[in-house]
Amino acid sequence: MNYASKILTYLADGDRPSQVLLVAGAPPVEKHGEELTIAFNALLTPDDIRDTLNTFSSHVRRDMASDLGAAGVFSFGMPGVGRFRVHYMTQRGSKIVTVQRMPFDIPRLATLLDDGAQLAIARELVGSSAGGIVLITGHVSASLASFAYALLCHANDTRKTVICICEENLSYTLKHGSSVVVQTEVGTDSPSMIEALESAGFLNPGMLYVREPRTHAEFLRLVEAAEAGTQVFVSLPSRDETKFQEDFRARLKDDYEMFRSCLLKTVWVTPGEGGKIGVRVL
Repeated sequence: MNYASKILTYLADGDRPSQVLLVAGAPPVEKHGEELTIAFNALLTPDDIRDTLNTFSSHVRRDMASDLGAAGVFSFGMPGVGRFRVHYMTQRGSKIVTVQRMPFDIPRLATLLDDGAQLAIARELVGSSAGGIVLITGHVSASLASFAYALLCHANDTRKTVICICEENLSYTLKHGSSVVVQTEVGTDSPSMIEALESAGFLNPGMLYVREPRTHAEFLRLVEAAEAGTQVFVSLPSRDETKFQEDFRARLKDDYEMFRSCLLKTVWVTPGEGGKIGVRVL
């Protein structure tokens, strides 16, 4: 049975970021932070998940192969409902799928953060025009995206500059405000992240946001942008803050010190109750 419509209807109820996990032999469950809630009573079969996944992929505005392969990620938007990011992988011949909903309305910093000191930290991050890199990390990717876009939205309201955004699948749509916004979706607008970053470099933006860069060459592009005077925000999920530092050093190897010389701050983001988050500087 195809449960795509039922899942999207469930996710559309409310305005907080949320996701539903689909695993054969179990009912669909909503995962919010560390909590699991049954979305609706139905024991999923491998065929149910396959048909549902194929329906999700039909909403994507770029051409996708009829065979989605063993694993992947894609996103799509539905007017008045939100943007959805779909991750899938294969286990013993059956697909496991997570469907994550990101609302169209970008959360405001004052909405996300209850604590006045944390709000001051967040506003300070975008209050300066100095070039450099701000790392945003934590163990919940949706919380990182929400915080990053809240920062960009605040900058868009309060600064006059060019804001460039490069993501493999866009989390939100940020409209022009006091600033001019250029959003590039890798895989749709640009064939690769490195080419998206090269294109952004031609604009010499005041701010650049990149979600989850992966390759050594991409990190070096971020350094080049920071050295050219761009304020670079990078979201990169990690399960553990200590291991994050170790993994980061291992990934960059001989160029780690060059990256660290451009690093302005590293911010750890923790999801809280009711869509709130907590932030602290490492």
